[in-house]
Amino acid sequence: MIVRRAGLRSGHEGDREWLYYSDTGGLTHYGAYVETLQPGARSSDKHWHEKEDEFLYVLAGELTVIEDNAEALLRPGDAACWPSGKPI
Repeated sequence: MIVRRAGLRSGHEGDREWLYYSDTGGLTHYGAYVETLQPGARSSDKHWHEKEDEFLYVLAGELTVIEDNAEALLRPGDAACWPSGKPI
């Protein structure tokens, strides 16, 4: 299935916006979405998933990932990966 941006389900909350690619494409075993953050916005609180891997890829701008009380600055082309079932 081809998914066009114009047909995506989207959402927003305060200074964050989401485009739900996997939902629109009917995927049920993998989630893919684009989250746009305004400068100074926070994406989520520290968490981990028992049965879902999590992958973050930076398309534009810069963001700070905090993991185990250490900060890492990510820029376009950088990514972070968290395997399921591994508490952080």
